Amino acid sequence: MMAVLTGPIRTGKTTALVRAFRRDGRGIVQPVIDGRRHVMELTSGRTHPLEAAPDTPVEHRVPVGRFVFDGKVFAWAGDCLGEAMQDAHPSAWIVLDEVGPLELAGQGLAPAVAALVAYAEAGSNVLLVVREGLVEAVASSFHLRQPSILRLGDTLPGGPRLGSP
Repeated sequence: MMAVLTGPIRTGKTTALVRAFRRDGRGIVQPVIDGRRHVMELTSGRTHPLEAAPDTPVEHRVPVGRFVFDGKVFAWAGDCLGEAMQDAHPSAWIVLDEVGPLELAGQGLAPAVAALVAYAEAGSNVLLVVREGLVEAVASSFHLRQPSILRLGDTLPGGPRLGSP
């Protein structure tokens, strides 16, 4: 099953996911820690800063609007999602927070999104976080077939409640 959690930017979607999946979650979330966006693997809690450090080599820099991200962190996050698909119990939910403009441009975690869509089509559970206003574009670009659209406060089918509205 494919589900999409959507809502405005900075309304607690990531926090709700960490709370809902902190014990048995699979996948990645992108919390802001000390004012910087990070990628956190849910199972282990390992984090890496997504924003590129000043000494990040030019070939690993991924500019997006006013931000510059570290491409090596996207590669690590993609590996985490690949491991989650291999190791997850069939009824478990795999979370990808978030699918945005970078993925729509075929960059960032776009390959992982495509793999997760195929994984969901094979009968597994996938939850994508998509910011409000991009749901239709993501659904069209990645060929999502009738995803369940959720907001904060909703309950994931067969899973946890996703925070408060």
